[in-house]
Amino acid sequence: MKSLLWIVVLCGLCSPAYGEDQRVQALALQQKQQQIVDQARAEQRQAEEQARLQRQQLLTDRQALRAAVAAARNEVASLKKSKSRLEKQEANLAGQQAVLEEKQQAQRARLQELIGFIRIAAKDADALLQNSQLNALEPERTTVLATMQQADYFPAMDDVTAMSQALLAEMRGNGEVQRLTLEIVDRQGVSRPANVMLLGDFSAAYQLDGESGFLLYSHASGRLFALSELPGRRWQHQIERYFAGETAAAPLDVGRGASLRQLTYQTDFNDQLEQGGFIVWPILLIGGVALVLIIERSWFLRRNRFDSRAFLGRLEPLIAQGDWNGCDAVCQQDVDKALPRVLAAGLPYRDLGREDLENALQEAILGEIPRLERFLSTLAVLASIAPLLGLLGTVTGMINTFQVITFHGTSDPRLMSSGISEALITTMLGLGVAIPIMLCHSLLGRRVETAIADLEEKAIRFVNVLSKARLQRDDESC
Repeated sequence: MKSLLWIVVLCGLCSPAYGEDQRVQALALQQKQQQIVDQARAEQRQAEEQARLQRQQLLTDRQALRAAVAAARNEVASLKKSKSRLEKQEANLAGQQAVLEEKQQAQRARLQELIGFIRIAAKDADALLQNSQLNALEPERTTVLATMQQADYFPAMDDVTAMSQALLAEMRGNGEVQRLTLEIVDRQGVSRPANVMLLGDFSAAYQLDGESGFLLYSHASGRLFALSELPGRRWQHQIERYFAGETAAAPLDVGRGASLRQLTYQTDFNDQLEQGGFIVWPILLIGGVALVLIIERSWFLRRNRFDSRAFLGRLEPLIAQGDWNGCDAVCQQDVDKALPRVLAAGLPYRDLGREDLENALQEAILGEIPRLERFLSTLAVLASIAPLLGLLGTVTGMINTFQVITFHGTSDPRLMSSGISEALITTMLGLGVAIPIMLCHSLLGRRVETAIADLEEKAIRFVNVLSKARLQRDDESC
């Protein structure tokens, strides 16, 4: 404070009014000095009071801080204990978590395997039900199966239950025969109600406007379609009897329509003849002529069948007695047979030598051979011509096929089917006609050879009997 007072005095001494009135200035300066001193003292007291208050506050704060530090230290110690306890719990929980995660991974793997198995089962069941003709009765039953196959869908127990119920219903339907009225697509492509018989999931038959036929299920439209071709009359009759309840047997396609589809591709004999071209008709003509000749030869040989042993048994006693009129009468009784005619031709030469008699009988046998071998050479020629005509049809069919390839290329095999059909059908028909003709020719030729050999053998026996009887009569005359 004193230094401040001196600074004020010096400032007063340096002022320009210093010489004017020093007493007034000294008094004013003294008053001003006194004011400054009072102010300084007041400020000092205020500062001391503030310092005192600050010291008290610091003491209070120090005590509070010490208490807070003590509390913090206690809390830190408690937290350390809690930390140690929590670390132990964390270690235990980490171990439990590892065990649980391992169990979770195993359960997740089993669950994924189960879900995959369920999806595969749903896929198989969907394929089975989609292709089942029973699906025409309940087309919406495969909706849940389609949903279960989605990769982002988690199947629930209700879905599995629905799938099992659909499969059980399919199993029950496979063992049932259902007769009902359904909308079908007829052979003209028109949707109409018809009487339908569902034989499980295997076959389906219908009756509509007096016609009976089979049905096929279309997965794309979920409907039953009538086959474009009616089955054979035998199958239609069996379907009609089954509808009427007259029989317990019904045609069943275990291939689920695969065999029935073949009916639409089958061709009858007339269709094959049309596909074979003009070569078919000469082959059929040859077959018809050969059939007539075979029937005629078979009837001829059967009509000329003769019991030669019994005939010679009746003739030998008459020869031994020399009753030539009786021998001629016996031969005339069966003159329509070859052996009696041959022996009757030899009787006029009975008094000649053995060689002359044998020559006479051989001449008679040679006269019978043309009648026995009639038309056999014709059958041999026909059997040779038939496969040649089939080969000719093969050549013409291949020529037509190559002409189609020249103009249209090989992009559409159906364009070449007519030529290939002609080639194969004529070959098949030619062989089909030639093989039976050759077989019958061989059989008939064998029978003719047997008949000729029998004539020769019985003629030799006749000569021997005549020679023996002649020797006996010569011995008796001597």
